[in-house]
Amino acid sequence: PARADTVVRWARRCAVDAKAADAARLVRRLKATLDEPPRASAPRFELSRTAPFRRLERAVRASAHASPEPAAATELPATPRPERPWSLIGLIAADNDLAPEVRADLDELLAAPMLDRLHVAGELDSRDGAVCGRFALTGGRSDEGPRLALTRRGPRNTGAPTLLRELLRWALRVFPARRRALLFWGHGEGSRIAIDDGAGDALTVPELVGALADGLVGHPPLDLVLFDACLMAKLELLADLAPFTRLVLASGEVVPASGLPYHRAAAILAAAGTAEEAAPPLVEAFLDDAAARDQGHARLVAARTAPAPAAMAALGRVGDRLVALLPDARGAVLEARLMARSARAGQLVDLLDLVGRLDRHLGDAELGRLLATAAEAAGRCILHSAALWPSRGPIAGGINIWFPSQAGLLRAGRADYAARPALRGPGAGWLRFLDRLHGVGVGDEHHSSVPRGRLETVPPP
Repeated sequence: PARADTVVRWARRCAVDAKAADAARLVRRLKATLDEPPRASAPRFELSRTAPFRRLERAVRASAHASPEPAAATELPATPRPERPWSLIGLIAADNDLAPEVRADLDELLAAPMLDRLHVAGELDSRDGAVCGRFALTGGRSDEGPRLALTRRGPRNTGAPTLLRELLRWALRVFPARRRALLFWGHGEGSRIAIDDGAGDALTVPELVGALADGLVGHPPLDLVLFDACLMAKLELLADLAPFTRLVLASGEVVPASGLPYHRAAAILAAAGTAEEAAPPLVEAFLDDAAARDQGHARLVAARTAPAPAAMAALGRVGDRLVALLPDARGAVLEARLMARSARAGQLVDLLDLVGRLDRHLGDAELGRLLATAAEAAGRCILHSAALWPSRGPIAGGINIWFPSQAGLLRAGRADYAARPALRGPGAGWLRFLDRLHGVGVGDEHHSSVPRGRLETVPPP
């Protein structure tokens, strides 16, 4: 039991590094690690340097990492509060295996400096009934410390779009601010967010778009949407969110359970004049925290949404050209797909990496021109993208696209994918390509074509 965390950490490391490292070498290194005495886990506040966090760290260690109970059930403000420079509105979905992380992140927020410049409010669902309901951080002025005000409402279904819609309406009315950020905290799968194990539900992208459209009626678009969740840095999602936010912060990889360092994130937001000013420091703060925890797979991108619909349209034109080149180019396409950086069991592929490999593998002049246009359009989306692997620093890319490697994966996810707003219009060319690519492999070993409609009638596995 004392070495279980070590085994889990190395298993994740093997999964991340399998394409670039020899598996036998990783196993030998794991054995050497297990032969050493077990090491204590990294302290939660290892990176903190401010006086409030030094005090908090001492208090946490003295209490054996016990988190303070939130304030007793409190009636939250119903009338508008004074305007502040920023508001951070959070949908926290912790009715799953992330529940132990909630209190640590609330502790970080409570100890953050400059909370008098930041409204923090949201909905919280957790397996821990003591921290479940609608909440806000109150106080934060020099004459009083911040505290957590919580109206306990029992289990919430964070996968219900009505919850997000009502949260936005309440928070935007009661906590006015010149700049607004929306935080999604919990598990993500690229096509779903706010996964709620207790309710057996999650927000799909069409539900997310609908809730944002209803909740933001009468308000300008948000300044920033933060996904403290896995696999949400997707071009399709950026295009879907373009009417509702100017900037998105997300990862195309699995996000460590520790997530964002919220004491630093809150301070960065409070000090920033714009979302564009806040985004690069937020990316670097996340990587600082991940590096201290030896989570070398971490990467994060700050992306603009305005260019995303044009980038999706350019990708659709690439898809239509690939359809014209199939079935002769199928082997080259699959080879490029295999070599591109991927995530989520191979269903998500880094867009810029894929574009470059398709150009090199196929050598078609017309396709090369369309790929260059798509790469340029996708590059305009990226404000700041950085990673820890293979070495820390800025990276080209960081935005994924859905490209299932097998026909069964396409069949299973096709209906939800086709329902996304980004796939209506010019972006639909990408789906036509996926249908054609996997359709030509279904008939027989010679890759004879099959009717396109056949893919839509096969039930998911």
